[in-house]
Amino acid sequence: MKIKYLFFIFFTSIFISAKAEIIDGPANLRIQPRGGTLVSLNGGTEVTCFPLKNGWFKISFDIKITKQQYDKWMQQYPKGHTIKAGEKLYDLHNKFIGVATVDISDSLTIAETYGGVRSPASYDMEIIGYVARTNIKTNSIAENVLDSVFIKKVRHLEFDTLKSFINDQKYKNQNIINKVLPKFNEYCIYESEDNSAGYRIGLIFENTDLIAIEHSRPINIVNVGRFKEYQLAHGNKILVIKSPKSLLPSALMNKINEIFQGAD
Repeated sequence: MKIKYLFFIFFTSIFISAKAEIIDGPANLRIQPRGGTLVSLNGGTEVTCFPLKNGWFKISFDIKITKQQYDKWMQQYPKGHTIKAGEKLYDLHNKFIGVATVDISDSLTIAETYGGVRSPASYDMEIIGYVARTNIKTNSIAENVLDSVFIKKVRHLEFDTLKSFINDQKYKNQNIINKVLPKFNEYCIYESEDNSAGYRIGLIFENTDLIAIEHSRPINIVNVGRFKEYQLAHGNKILVIKSPKSLLPSALMNKINEIFQGAD
């Protein structure tokens, strides 16, 4: 079991699917926007991006550490520096992803453990910092991919034509909305904010037709202008692509709000 700070805000049976973005590098990971450099990250490194703010992404990524480093972090957090300047960093698949350029404060990291019945099987550390917008490959950003696919398939927004996109981007069927609306399904990837497992993008189908897109971050599809967007009670927005056959769009919004309120 991985010790981490993700909290399920819906149901414990939900499958978490967070979208990884890709570093266009080498890139400097900084302590804050325009701040000092922490790590020189290699191009191709997978990271988790928080929402873009003023041209900067807050990101996080995991590296492999030893038991000794884990124990040291546990003993000295938050005032220590477990990762030292010049240390080579490897991801959880033992791929070399960069080098620490300074001693990294433990306050910018989270040490974690994986598996093992009597003792952890492996140890890792999450590092948090900032990179410029240009340091993330634009075609790895979930909203950009969605916009591109939508434009290409705007006349054929059915499950069969979107299936390869859904699989490639690791959208998961949540099997929640259909407990209230049997003809509906929602395929989602999750937001990456601290203490949140909320939907980042949700594709809502009625039978085989895509009728709505739930989203937590801006999507350019909204600018097409012929679709109506609604604000949901839990903070996300939903763009109605096609009016449902079995109920009014406003009734669909009410049902979705009821689902989230019941999951609190």
